Amino acid sequence: MHIHYFHFLKMLSALKRYAHTRTFAFCATALVFIVLAIVPFAVPLFGGFGALQWDAREVHLTNLIFSSQTWHNGFVPLWTPYLFNGFPQIADMQVAVFYPINLLLGYFFVFDQQILFWQIVFHYALAGFGMFLLVRHIAVSYIGGLFAGIAYMFSGFMIGHASHVGMQNTAAWLPIVMLLVLYALETQRWPYAVFAGSAAGIAILAGHFQTAVFLLFVIFGYFIFNMTSGWLRERKIAWKKLLLFMCIGATAFLISAVQLLPTFELTKQSQRAAIDRELAQTESLNPQSLRGLITPNHNNAAYGEYFGPWDRTQNYLFLGITTLAFAIACLLLIRRIKNPVVWFFPPLAYVAVAYSLGKYSFLHSYFYLLPLFNKMRAPSNMMIVFDFAVIVCAGVGLAALIRAFPKAKLFALLAVAVVCAELLPYAITSELMYARKEPQTLFAKPRIVESVQEEYRALEGVDRFRLYRVPELDRNLAQVFGVDDFSGYNPLALQRQAAYEDAMVKNPALIDLGSIKYLPCEYIISRAQALKKEGNLCVNEGYFSRAFLADAYAVAVTGTEALTRMAEVNLKKTLVLEKDPHLTQDARSLEGEVTLNENNNPNEVHMTVTANKPTLVFINQAYYPGWTASVDGETTEVLRANYLFQAVRVPAGTHTVLLRYTSQPLKQGIILSMIGLILFIGALLTIVRNKPRARAIHETLPH
Repeated sequence: MHIHYFHFLKMLSALKRYAHTRTFAFCATALVFIVLAIVPFAVPLFGGFGALQWDAREVHLTNLIFSSQTWHNGFVPLWTPYLFNGFPQIADMQVAVFYPINLLLGYFFVFDQQILFWQIVFHYALAGFGMFLLVRHIAVSYIGGLFAGIAYMFSGFMIGHASHVGMQNTAAWLPIVMLLVLYALETQRWPYAVFAGSAAGIAILAGHFQTAVFLLFVIFGYFIFNMTSGWLRERKIAWKKLLLFMCIGATAFLISAVQLLPTFELTKQSQRAAIDRELAQTESLNPQSLRGLITPNHNNAAYGEYFGPWDRTQNYLFLGITTLAFAIACLLLIRRIKNPVVWFFPPLAYVAVAYSLGKYSFLHSYFYLLPLFNKMRAPSNMMIVFDFAVIVCAGVGLAALIRAFPKAKLFALLAVAVVCAELLPYAITSELMYARKEPQTLFAKPRIVESVQEEYRALEGVDRFRLYRVPELDRNLAQVFGVDDFSGYNPLALQRQAAYEDAMVKNPALIDLGSIKYLPCEYIISRAQALKKEGNLCVNEGYFSRAFLADAYAVAVTGTEALTRMAEVNLKKTLVLEKDPHLTQDARSLEGEVTLNENNNPNEVHMTVTANKPTLVFINQAYYPGWTASVDGETTEVLRANYLFQAVRVPAGTHTVLLRYTSQPLKQGIILSMIGLILFIGALLTIVRNKPRARAIHETLPH
């Protein structure tokens, strides 16, 4: 008994010693941020009430469900057949297939609402803890870091974009990336530059192109600031810092190459390949909305019936009077703050808000001339950079006040409590976080979907039709219900897809060619009177099969010419190709059939084709680089047919035709990302091997 008591006292003594260590303090602080992140989502997580809101449900969850189900079926989620007329899922950055957290969760589980809620909670905690570490490093203040962490995780951008999972995930990494960049330039050691680049690469993989560009802009801006200030002091270029910055950029690219290369390929063919300045300035921040920085429910942005400009998510800006007051204190005391890094953040905040104003300010027009910035709209989203810069200043300002008035520590703790009390209630009550609905309404199956699923069971695969802009089928929900939608939501939708949809209104034969059966009557006005109605939809019974034979063709030089020629021919019998197929001429009438064989792999199409003479088989699937075809195992060319679709040459007789999608940019990206991973492991081993030296360097830096 005495021996056990002795061991118990020894354990208590060890715990007491551990409680005074920095590791314990970090773990306890991380736990605080985890608890705070859970609080706004406690009801949907533990109370069984609440559903994901807007894009979180219709875009992010639907894509994650499809990709995780595909992993569990034993396939890589390269291509989705359910949206548009097929779409390269792997190239869609917002799906975030290779984001490490999504990859792990999707590999072991099929995504559902609860998993995505926990994923969002994790990123709120990550945002808060990362900001805590950053401000603690800059200001050498635990309390200042705690204040800034709470202010950032519940800032206007983070709350406003809770439903934009990719934006929220990417923004959560910004403080951590900035901290590692600072540390790399302060230590001037390449392993830390690799760590900073790796964190930036992971942030890119998190799934939102625009927020990732803003993150990279912050890094680049700080590098310019650091190099310029160093040159003004010493009148020489710090070549080592330049090499470190190049190392950060190269590592970020290598780590994210597995996603970036497929995305670059898609971007070239998407409707975002080039946008004019007017479109780029849509959803500019109205100057009147800046009142929302101190008015928590300005225009009912947090809850109630919103009546402000465009989207409420971009107009919830609340930072609170407390945060803004301490940011002003930082400006007033900035000359007394020893760390010169602080001088970077006030101009960063100014640039961010000036850019966010878009058409209401001069700055966006200049940014539009830069690469990447000319492919983005909604400049108001740069308020993440404004929030980030202001909150860093606020945390540093609080720390400066503590130093100026050593007896003000109780005041500082009170400030932390006040900012939490100021921001957290709106995180808890805001409709921006989640919908106040029963969770079973998340994917309530519309009547039209039940009807379509019943029809599918009675049809052969080749006769399986598509829907188009059915109001009950919100955006990308087709992937959840397993029905085929000729539309969908994606900012990177193919430019030809958009042009084809515009042409359908004038030429209803294009609706037939798209295998579309159910659609709003407004899209088929010329036939609407004669068509059967199903509720508020027109029923187009004359839709074409998903694959059919044709031996007549016309050749168009350009896509524009192809659309014109398609209005002049019988699309059931004649294909419009953009390359001469050199089909062997045969005077006999074409006879034969196409059978689509059952196949669970979304990246492949299996067909059996029988024809009495050499012919072309039309496949109702988007033409996209990476699709290959074989006839009885012999490789053949995939032709672009009827502007948007695919066709394959098939000889006379009965043949097995296999189409398979493989992404060459993906293969190249995997190789580059593996190099990045090896570089990261090498940097980690270098740090571990030189740990005593690293500790000595660390002790010379601010803590």
